[in-house]
Amino acid sequence: MEALAAVGLAGNVVQFIDFACKLFDQATSIYHSHAGASQGAQDLESITQNLQNLSANLSQGTRNRLHRQSSASHDQETALRKLARDCEAAANDLLSALQGLKAKNPDSKWSSFRAALASSWKESRIDALEKRLNAYRSQLIIQLQLKMNSDESSNVLGLLDELNDRSRRMGAAMADQIFSLRSEVQHAVKMLREDLAHQKSRKSRFVTIPWKVQDSSSVDVSALATSLIQSETSGTNMVVSLALLDSLTFEQMDFRHSKIHEAHPQTFAWMFENSFKRWLQSSEPIFWISGKPGSGKSTLMKYLVDNRETHILLRQRSGLEKQVVASYFFWINGTELQRSQEGLLQSLLYELLRQCPDLIEPALPDAWRAMASIVSEGKSTRYTWKRADLLDAFRRLATLDTAGTRFCIFIDGLDEYQGDHDELIDTIRRLTKMNVKMCVASRPWNVFEAAFGQDTDCKLYLQDLNKADIKLYVDDKLRLRPEFQALQISTGKADEIINEIIEKSQGVFLWVFLVVQSLIEGLRNHDRLSQLQKRLRDFPSDLHKFFAHIFRSLDPTYRIQTAHMFQVALAAPEPLSPLTYWFLDEAEDVPDIALCMPIRPLTTRDLSSRITEIKIRINGRCKGLLELTTTSSHAGISISCVDFLHRTVKDFFMTSEMQRTFANWQHQDFDPDFEICKASLAELKFTDWSDPSEVPSTRVFLRAAKEYESKHRETPMAYLEHLERTVKRNVVLPPKQNESYFLDIAITSDLLVYVRVKLNALSKSLTKDAKLELLHPLGNRSLEMICLILAIGPPLDIDLRLQGELLEQFNKRVLQHDAVLMCMKEMCKYSSFAMRESGDRFLSRQLDDYLRGKLSPAEMDEMVKANRPARMDELAKANREKRSPRNLFRKLLR
Repeated sequence: MEALAAVGLAGNVVQFIDFACKLFDQATSIYHSHAGASQGAQDLESITQNLQNLSANLSQGTRNRLHRQSSASHDQETALRKLARDCEAAANDLLSALQGLKAKNPDSKWSSFRAALASSWKESRIDALEKRLNAYRSQLIIQLQLKMNSDESSNVLGLLDELNDRSRRMGAAMADQIFSLRSEVQHAVKMLREDLAHQKSRKSRFVTIPWKVQDSSSVDVSALATSLIQSETSGTNMVVSLALLDSLTFEQMDFRHSKIHEAHPQTFAWMFENSFKRWLQSSEPIFWISGKPGSGKSTLMKYLVDNRETHILLRQRSGLEKQVVASYFFWINGTELQRSQEGLLQSLLYELLRQCPDLIEPALPDAWRAMASIVSEGKSTRYTWKRADLLDAFRRLATLDTAGTRFCIFIDGLDEYQGDHDELIDTIRRLTKMNVKMCVASRPWNVFEAAFGQDTDCKLYLQDLNKADIKLYVDDKLRLRPEFQALQISTGKADEIINEIIEKSQGVFLWVFLVVQSLIEGLRNHDRLSQLQKRLRDFPSDLHKFFAHIFRSLDPTYRIQTAHMFQVALAAPEPLSPLTYWFLDEAEDVPDIALCMPIRPLTTRDLSSRITEIKIRINGRCKGLLELTTTSSHAGISISCVDFLHRTVKDFFMTSEMQRTFANWQHQDFDPDFEICKASLAELKFTDWSDPSEVPSTRVFLRAAKEYESKHRETPMAYLEHLERTVKRNVVLPPKQNESYFLDIAITSDLLVYVRVKLNALSKSLTKDAKLELLHPLGNRSLEMICLILAIGPPLDIDLRLQGELLEQFNKRVLQHDAVLMCMKEMCKYSSFAMRESGDRFLSRQLDDYLRGKLSPAEMDEMVKANRPARMDELAKANREKRSPRNLFRKLLR
């Protein structure tokens, strides 16, 4: 941003120098022509006003721009700011002289500006200022050249290259804008350099040259100055746009789409010959793709999203040049965002706006202003999105003049959404009312059948239509293999296997995939036809029975390790990295491996070796039911994780029968959440990082620690303390933050048991400010956590705003009686607690409900004892008489 700010500031300097030099140039031409047009008080006023504006721009520029320089670019930017301050001083000198002229000779007229100036200044002073202006012009060109050609990453062209790289990684359609901006800046600097050379080659001002006769090499410097200033604005807008787009992304946002296998060649082509094609070209808002588990819905959705034919047919319907397509794939095994409406809306908005960057500011006006402020301050804070903000953005998109652009959205896995499905359906319907076409896919659950299944022309059941695709797949995978062809020649009956697979599949592509894998293994082993037929007939057509069949074939030698792997995969808040599984397996021999190992990042070679090793172990023990997948994120970063082959596999392992089997196989004291903590800590010690919030293993560890606390009412203290030491080793913090930094992470993660222990130990050493900071942001703290923090005595009496926020939080949430009692008891300890308007609303809604006759005498006594004993009798009496204690309680708090 410093480089763009330098360009804008340079534009302000150019404007002033150009204006001032023209004043003197006009004086020169008039002097030599002996026939100048008279200048009067009215023009003097105009000159004064222009100089005041230019001076104000220079002053504003030196205050607001270039306030955060990197050390590498400090010298250049200091020189440019000094130049701007020098120009501001020159402008103020001129303004002072002009103000004197206006006051001294209000009715005077002069033959020229120079003549007017000569009435207040000596000739030598005027000449000196003129020389200063010419020197400033030369200095400016030098500084701009340095900013353009410097090898430092902060130079203008380097910054634009960086913006172009970020835009390309995001797939944002900004390449033309960035190229245009680059060309404009280069052109402006080139023309200013040529103008300087031209000025130096001009004859002395004492030679008579009529002003109105300009040679062909003259340059419109004013326009160039405006171009430079506009370049800063355009560049800054691009930075804000990309920052907002980046804030809409989240970790592994594209992982589910990448993880889905590509459709087998030539399959699904029939989709563009049936009702789906008609829907694409119609005005109908919703098309529903349904199907049995494993029938290939996600593969089909990916095929449709990535297929050029989809875009062509959409354009044919609308007759418009631009048809923007976005997609989202819910993932039940993914992160919380990947299963939520917020994740859905963020991802879709990102997909739409990156293709239409001109719509970012009008669609997100509040976020735009907030991010512009963040960018102007040189910060890198991400904007935090709320569901209401995201829906508002879609509403604005619907009302904007999108210049012939239409939107079509594909959403896969509605049944994998973690939340109220009726709410999700309502959101989908609201989006379609905003002139958006929607193609959605899900299992044939009643809730979706009722919402989308009534229109027979706008739905399909995949298992009823994919028989030809299954035949094509099996033909390619089996019939074309030399071993199969040899079997067909020798027996003449091998084709019967293919027909039997197709009939038995019932349209479930996953079942076909697994059966074919087994038959290929038999062909490699040169199984006889009868053996291949037995393999096929031994596989149940029901997926769960099929998985049970595979499970029974697992090597009994690895039963303990296999049970541990599957249990950890089920308990994990998101798919874990292969390195986590490597440490999980190593802990079998060294249970305390995470505690005894040093903090030492692995080399790339060692990391690759461990991943290869655990991949082989997983394949050998899990028979493909768990698999390692590697994909690239939207930022081009390679991501590897271990996940179930298919959602149906996870469903199978969650059945009570399989849970009983695992309980019999695993170690008696095995706890998957505790093991996740151990393995994640080990991974963190072996990983190079500087921000714990950006490391998946940190999030996984904290989520698992919370689950462990919830189940056992105790905390994995030793592992949390090692995590704290690891964080402090990797993160450079100011001394004041060092003590409370990890505590704040634990508070945000709602680790109640751990925080209670730590607060008891730290309460006396924490400063008042540090105690108050632990409450922020209140919206991210549970009520139980708020009470824990209130118990250590943060000085609420010095933060009236926080008092109001506390009461507002209680007012917004659905509170249980015990929670209200607990919070109010802690708040009663602050005798100076001020009741404000928000507090009154809270009292009227909550205190009457919870305090009027609902508090037992013991509860009332307990609450009052927390405050001033002198009021105990009065308040207790009010409670016994079942009178509202609201007013008394208000006095008590005061």
